[in-house]
Amino acid sequence: MASNLVFLSGPHGGGKTTLARKIQEAYPFIILPELKTSTPKFHTGVQERQALKLCQKAIENYEVLQMAKAEPDKLILGNRCIYDGYAYSSAFRDLGWVNENEHQQLVGFSRFAFPEEIREPYAIVLNPPFEVVWDRLQNRWQSEEKKWREEDKAYAQAACNAYKPLQGHPKVLYLEDNTKTKPVLDWLETE
Repeated sequence: MASNLVFLSGPHGGGKTTLARKIQEAYPFIILPELKTSTPKFHTGVQERQALKLCQKAIENYEVLQMAKAEPDKLILGNRCIYDGYAYSSAFRDLGWVNENEHQQLVGFSRFAFPEEIREPYAIVLNPPFEVVWDRLQNRWQSEEKKWREEDKAYAQAACNAYKPLQGHPKVLYLEDNTKTKPVLDWLETE
């Protein structure tokens, strides 16, 4: 791998946490940072909320970047990256929650907010078929609080669709299944 920092991305309910644990079991030298910046519940418009979430993720990404520099012999698996910002902004645009100009402003803001070294990072994008994501979300709601607008089926579908353009990206391993770690381990060893 050209970098010791890889991000795990994908829609809510995609199975990222399960995949991360499986990868760590196979590769004990992987560090899964437990970074979660506390943020208040945002009572703003969609564009403003997304801009604030981008700031939150940019800060967390900066922290994992510093961790990767401090631990060059470890592989750091970060949670979400700039690709998530692009995908969710695209989903909001596709739903009509932001217009094209607002979407472009969010994309530009992402390029400004995220550290230059990780504006085009290596990432594993886990994007199962929508039916799988929807079932997982419903199961998760049995024991966890719903995230922002997560119960909106059109939103969940738009988020899944917004990750599809990352398929074929040269720095992305695009997966639809989180049960098989071999493709991930092979990719991590060859990239």
